[in-house]
Amino acid sequence: MRFRILFLFLALLFVLGRPASSFAASYSITPTAPSLGVGCVGSAKIWINAAGDPINAGNVMVQFDAFKVKDVKLVPSAFFESYVDNVVSGSQVRLTGFSVSSAPTGSGLFATLQYTASAVGSASFSFIFSPGSSTDSNIASALTSDDLLTSASGATVTVTNDPCPDSRAPTP
Repeated sequence: MRFRILFLFLALLFVLGRPASSFAASYSITPTAPSLGVGCVGSAKIWINAAGDPINAGNVMVQFDAFKVKDVKLVPSAFFESYVDNVVSGSQVRLTGFSVSSAPTGSGLFATLQYTASAVGSASFSFIFSPGSSTDSNIASALTSDDLLTSASGATVTVTNDPCPDSRAPTP
């Protein structure tokens, strides 16, 4: 009988004593609506927010209009210890970051998105994300490996015929 009571107590302690996960992690891109002239080089920040949960990995998959922007790349930040899988393929770019010796809980810069405006119109940068899917953008819990990502907000660049500011001169 003592064994059953001890087992029940330990099981309840394990279930109730586990840190609760908010499952509210997110990605966002800023600025959300920049304007840029054809041939100008632009950049945007991809932010990660762990919403207080310890995380040990994150990956982004961003889709873009390859006719309106070109030379798209992601420049990793120092939010995670290491980054891999930095790939541009057609109209998608992806990057995975992970940490082995730490588990960030806050928010910070995941990567910088760089691109060149190539044709007049609107070009969206949108995360490939579907709640519960493990084959798209994700943020992994360091405690359970569950995907904590609940929202991902992108950006839309308006490409115009305006001249480039001096610091973003067109490439030859």
